[in-house]
Amino acid sequence: MNEKVIKFLNARKEEEDKNKQNDLVKLGFYEKVYSEKNEWSYDYPFEDSDGKYYKKVAIDVSDEEYDKIMKYAAISSKKNSVSVAIEVIAQLIYIGGFISGFIFGQHEVIQDIYSTHTSTEFSIRIAITYWSIAFISGTLLLGFAEIIKLLDKISKK
Repeated sequence: MNEKVIKFLNARKEEEDKNKQNDLVKLGFYEKVYSEKNEWSYDYPFEDSDGKYYKKVAIDVSDEEYDKIMKYAAISSKKNSVSVAIEVIAQLIYIGGFISGFIFGQHEVIQDIYSTHTSTEFSIRIAITYWSIAFISGTLLLGFAEIIKLLDKISKK
């Protein structure tokens, strides 16, 4: 096999192993390895109730065990970027619609036909219209983002 291919495959394998270790630690499948010096360091960032510093080291599991753990834990090491983007857009629509309701709900009212004097009043009908449109649009986008998450979860099984 070509040397570049071997390097590439080894790098991917190391990255996969690192992700596997991180997932196991997140799920609590780890052992505490204590510092010999009993000092805080970047290598030993955690402190237990006895004041001893340790690091979390994932326990050894087979690939089959890891797959079962991940299946039952229902977590993934990455979030779907499309669903996250759609959720952010939905939140912006909620915020924008709420603010727009207040801004456009304010309108000028002429006191009488012959006067140039006007006053500003708040129209709840206009505000509710903006709020309703924002609520419906944002909710539809959140539903769409949830569908994308579920499809992504199904495709990873």
